[in-house]
Amino acid sequence: MQYDKHWEELYFPDFSPYQSLDPKKGINLVSADPFAPDCELPEAVVKAYQDVIVEGRGLHYAEGNGDAALHQTIQKKLKEFNGIEVDTEKELLITAGSAFGLYLSIRMCICPNRGDEVINFDPTFAENINDVKVMGAKNVFCSVYPEDDFQVRGENLEKCITENTRVIIVTNPGNPTGVVYTRETLEMIAQIACKHDLMVVCDQCFERNVYDGREYVSMVTLPGMRERTLNVFGTSKDYGLSGLRLGYVVGPEKLISMMKIATSNMVGTVPAAAQYAVIAAMENSEYIEKWNERFDRRRKLGYEILNQVPGVVCKLPHGGYFHWVDIHRLGSSQEIVKYLVEEAQVAVGGGHWFGENGEGHIRIMYCRPKSDEIYKIAIERIAEALKKLKVNE
Repeated sequence: MQYDKHWEELYFPDFSPYQSLDPKKGINLVSADPFAPDCELPEAVVKAYQDVIVEGRGLHYAEGNGDAALHQTIQKKLKEFNGIEVDTEKELLITAGSAFGLYLSIRMCICPNRGDEVINFDPTFAENINDVKVMGAKNVFCSVYPEDDFQVRGENLEKCITENTRVIIVTNPGNPTGVVYTRETLEMIAQIACKHDLMVVCDQCFERNVYDGREYVSMVTLPGMRERTLNVFGTSKDYGLSGLRLGYVVGPEKLISMMKIATSNMVGTVPAAAQYAVIAAMENSEYIEKWNERFDRRRKLGYEILNQVPGVVCKLPHGGYFHWVDIHRLGSSQEIVKYLVEEAQVAVGGGHWFGENGEGHIRIMYCRPKSDEIYKIAIERIAEALKKLKVNE
């Protein structure tokens, strides 16, 4: 049987170790789904979703690229939060989730099986790696380091560029490291992209989850980047609407027009009920600030507790809602994941999911528990379990 051998290179995490979690005692800190499985959304968001279903509007195909009301709401959000003026008829694509928007954005920049190269920072969001493999392109990894707070070194990025380089992927805030790229870092990436005539795909799914008053810059606002950036946005992470599968992409008119056709062919339109729930969330976005206050407390608590464990290093994340924890002196990522399930009844993510530089780390999602008390129990269990392990020098 003939098939594309690139599919054999795809990686999917092994979730079998989590089967040992006790349903009554176990605590899941794996996925980036705020407060799952509990509902923490404002009443206005829930009501907007219900109303569209009850009225029957949510039972039929929605308009091809989103309802006019959604366009207006996103246009306002982009202007006020991101500083981006957008013609929503020409420069905006509504997608069935940001994951598809990310995939399609990368795909617009490369040709399959031609030797095209895509630069990912390492460690990086695991789906970025798989997307490139599926497309028949080559991942080129630019390492980032904790001593730089995971900011990108310009000389390292330059070394990654060849005549086959087509696009740089930027996830900001970074998943799994929690980095928020400084204006200087983003300007450096922009200058290199312009110098080598490269596209940039920028994933901003955690853009509202930024701490300590840090400046947050959208890549598309930088000089020379409007025509060479595809900016991917979501509503799953910061708005907590993961089950509704609505994302959107801002980019040059020529590319967006082609992406609309591809979206219609591949996944179709986003259901009307999801669109109106997103409108309500964006119009009542103050709840996100309350969420961030809870996440900030957990961020600081986890940082304090984990760094008291011998052999463990945990940097205070700038953004997102996850701890990126260096445990390489205690064991491999897979060993520690399995050990914490068995010893602490807590599920965490393995750093090896996120590229070569991810090995020796674990990712802890502090967004999952509904209460701060449950998170405190989980992080203390993790710390106590890790203290029992021998530190390898």
